[in-house]
Amino acid sequence: MAKATPQKKGASRNNRPAPKKGGTPGWLWLLVGLSIGVFAAFLWHLQSTLKEKEPPAATAQVPASKPDKPGKVPANSPASPAHGNGEEPRFDFYTLLPSQEVMPGKKPGVAAPDAPKPVTRYVLQAGAFKNEAEADQRRAELLLLGMQVKIQPGTGKAGESLHRVVVGPFEGKDNAEAARKTLHGSGVETLLLKQ
Repeated sequence: MAKATPQKKGASRNNRPAPKKGGTPGWLWLLVGLSIGVFAAFLWHLQSTLKEKEPPAATAQVPASKPDKPGKVPANSPASPAHGNGEEPRFDFYTLLPSQEVMPGKKPGVAAPDAPKPVTRYVLQAGAFKNEAEADQRRAELLLLGMQVKIQPGTGKAGESLHRVVVGPFEGKDNAEAARKTLHGSGVETLLLKQ
């Protein structure tokens, strides 16, 4: 059997310190540090952006109005020794803007000409007759009821001639419906048509 040779103390591999197991690598610490720095820079940028967008503090003093009751401090009073710190201004559209009216499609401060609004016109068809004499008879009945009536010639589905008895025109659906009720009460059925 061979004898083990004695080793020198300085040349041993076992003299190196053993690496720590489970330690955090340096690149991970670098990544965490960079992340914290970027997050802090983002917060600083966000704060400075919000400060730029804030409206400047109101420096003009609101004229003091007389209190309703003695000893009562009016709302929106400026800071003074008598009123303490005062309140922040509150905006009430009902008191600040009573004369301001904005119409859709109209620019404020520009007067638009008053254009009449278009009104939908309606007619009532009180019958359609092949015979012109029958149409004329219906027209006479409606004239006796005080209606404005006319006969309009036309053609039917099969190409035959028709004579339509038309009452009106009426401005607005309400007026046409009122005339329709009157005619219905007299036994005349009608069709409501938009003109």
